[in-house]
Amino acid sequence: MRSQKGMSLVEVMATVTVLAVAILAITFLLQTSSSAARDNEAIERSVQVTRTVMEEIKFNLKSNSSVTVYGQSINLNTIRTSEPPYLAPSLFYPSISDKQYKIEIQSLQVDNKYTIKGDPYQVKNYFRKILVTCVNLKSNHSYELEALVEYN
Repeated sequence: MRSQKGMSLVEVMATVTVLAVAILAITFLLQTSSSAARDNEAIERSVQVTRTVMEEIKFNLKSNSSVTVYGQSINLNTIRTSEPPYLAPSLFYPSISDKQYKIEIQSLQVDNKYTIKGDPYQVKNYFRKILVTCVNLKSNHSYELEALVEYN
C-alpha cells in the first residue's frame, strides 16, 4: 500500500464547518455593530434637534413673537403669556410632510424657592421653565432637554 498524502473527505467537511461557523459569527457581529451605529445616529439626531429647538427658544423668547424652526412656526407670545403648564403644538423633523421625529415644547411651572442674599427671588416673573422633548417616531425613543429661559 502506498502512502497517500492529502486530506480525507471528513477532514474537508470539518474544515468547511469550522469556516462556516466563523463566517456566521463575523457576519452577526458586523450586523449588530451596524444596527448599533444606526441607533446611535438616531439618538444623536434627537439630541441635535432638541438642542436646536431649545437654542432658538432661548435666543428669541424675550424679544420675538414667533420663530421658525425646520419650516414650522413656534408662537413665542403664547409661551410667554400662557400660565404654565402649557403645551405648544407639536413640530416635526425634518418637515411636517416627512415626520421622522416629533418635537413637543412645554412651558412648566417654575419653583419660587430661590433666594438672593436672604431675600426671596420671584423666578417665575423673569423665567419660564421650558421642556423640549424629541421622540423618534420609528423607535419611540425620546430625548428631553429642560432649561430656565429668560422671558421678561
